[in-house]
Amino acid sequence: MNISSVESRSNQTDFGQHLKPLVIDGLRGRLWRANALNKKHGNHLIVIIYGHHASLERNQGLLQYLRHFGEVLALDLPGLGGMDSFYKINKKPTLDNYAIYLNDVLKKQLTPDKNFTLMGFSLGFLIASQFLKKYPQQSPRVNLLISLVGFLSGQRLIFSPIRRKLYLLGATLISQRFIAGGFRYVILNRFVLRYFYATTKLAKSKFKNLTKAQKRQLLVMETHLWHCNDVRTWAYTAKFMLTANLLDYQINGHLYHIATQGDQFLDNQANLVDLKKVYKKVDYASVNLPSHAPTVIATEKEASLLMPASLILHFKNFRD
Repeated sequence: MNISSVESRSNQTDFGQHLKPLVIDGLRGRLWRANALNKKHGNHLIVIIYGHHASLERNQGLLQYLRHFGEVLALDLPGLGGMDSFYKINKKPTLDNYAIYLNDVLKKQLTPDKNFTLMGFSLGFLIASQFLKKYPQQSPRVNLLISLVGFLSGQRLIFSPIRRKLYLLGATLISQRFIAGGFRYVILNRFVLRYFYATTKLAKSKFKNLTKAQKRQLLVMETHLWHCNDVRTWAYTAKFMLTANLLDYQINGHLYHIATQGDQFLDNQANLVDLKKVYKKVDYASVNLPSHAPTVIATEKEASLLMPASLILHFKNFRD
């Protein structure tokens, strides 16, 4: 993947030295694993699964911040963030296949007796929930499950009926092989992204209140994200996010859910009701962010705004 412009941001920290190759079932990707910055928290492992329009590079601010509270392990997802897609091995990027993949990575990276905090960001939370549903024997190892703007039902995504139908139709079409290829090379070429992407309704809020330098940096990262994601996977997962329903199963675990006050995608109150139906214990916090997530170029300081004071206190007083 071409991330030359993104690397300048990575080089400001030791982010790059913690990237390692990852091969699972013949699929090649990467993981990011770094020790806790404070030896006192060295026994606390935080495993994080990023979201839909994401990569390890996009989340480096958050990953670096979490090192203040423990060792951090973040992994690529097949077809997202630059990793080979499930299509390469004749599988589809279903929620169930992602759960199997997560289980395989954890078996490879952790000893069987190692407990951990599991953090899922939006789509990542759906994957984490499916993982716990499919592998209930793993629940005792997860000392805390953290939802970063996560959800269990696609009905909690607040789109109008017409927009929802259009998104579903678009995702269904673009998930087809040949249409995906055309979309990648016609709509997502660098010229279109450079001159037209910032004018779309979806992108306008991302560019709001940024300096010219920040806008240029954000556009570089957005281009990286659109190009490192496999288009068919992006569309297929967008569809199952819109149609998700994990409300028919109860999970015996402790969930800490973080919502953002300015979330433009989620109905926070209805979503919280869903979470309490499925998880045995739910703690909840709402943080003062104006959108679903920090910007794709969020620094460590900006990403730290996702962490409410009560969760920080829990991390500082962590006892496994």
